[in-house]
Amino acid sequence: MNDELDSTRASQPRIVPAGRPPVPVLETIAFGLGGLVLGAGLVTAALQLRPKPAAPVPAPATAPARTSFAALDAVYAAWKEPPPPPACRRAVDADKLATVATDRAALGLLDPPGPEAAYLLARATFAELKSESPALSIALACPGFAAAEHLAGNLALAANQPAEAQRHFTAAVRAAPRFLEARAKLAGLLAQQGQLDEALVQTEAITTADASFAAGWLIRSGIEGKQGKTEASHLHLCRAATLGNAQAQSLAAQLHLACGRPGSP
Repeated sequence: MNDELDSTRASQPRIVPAGRPPVPVLETIAFGLGGLVLGAGLVTAALQLRPKPAAPVPAPATAPARTSFAALDAVYAAWKEPPPPPACRRAVDADKLATVATDRAALGLLDPPGPEAAYLLARATFAELKSESPALSIALACPGFAAAEHLAGNLALAANQPAEAQRHFTAAVRAAPRFLEARAKLAGLLAQQGQLDEALVQTEAITTADASFAAGWLIRSGIEGKQGKTEASHLHLCRAATLGNAQAQSLAAQLHLACGRPGSP
C-alpha cells in the first residue's frame, strides 16, 4: 500500500506556488556573486565620491645658514693681502677668525686649525715674536695660498736666506699676480742678485697695476739707477716721494731733487 502511494506521488507533477517560479541553482549562485560585485561596485563608487583629504603642504625649505667671508676679507684688504683660495677656507671658522685675526693666543686655541686659521696664527706669531710658527706648514700645504707664501718669504729674509725667500715670493706672485707687496720684494731680491732686467719687468708690472703703489716706483728707480738710466731713475724716485714714501723723500733730498716743483723730475 505504501509502495503504491509512493509511486503515485512520484508520478504526480510538482506543484509550485503561483508567482514564485523556480530559480535554478546556477542562477542563484550568479545572483549571489552579482550582488557581491554590485555591492563592491557601490562601495568603490562611494569611496570615490568621498572627499579626499588634502595633500599635506610641505613646509618651506629652510635654506642653510650662509656664512659670509666679508668681514674676514676686509681684514685681508686692510693688510693689502689677497684672501686665501676657497679650498683653503672653512666657512664655519669665518666669523670667529674675523674677530681674532691678530690675537695669537686666541688663534692658538683653535684645534685643529684649518689652513686659514693656521696662516693667521703664523702671521700673528711673526708680528709679535718675530719667529716662525709650526702652523705655517699647514697653510703652505694648501696650494695657491699666496699670503702664506709671502709670509714664508718674509721669514726667509729674516733668516738671511735669499734663495728661499725668492722661491716663496715667486710662488706668491704666481698664485696672485696682483699681490704687489710680494712682487715688490721679488723685484728687490732679483735686483740684489744682479738680475736687473727681470727685476725691472717686475717693477713695471707693479706700477702698471697700481700707479699709487709708492714702493714700486722706489724699487724701479733703484734698478734704473743701476742700469745707468739716471733721468728715469730720478723721475720715478720723485714719483715715490710725491706719493709719500719716506725713504724716497730722504733719497730725493740727498740728491737735491726738488720733486713736485716746476722743472723738477
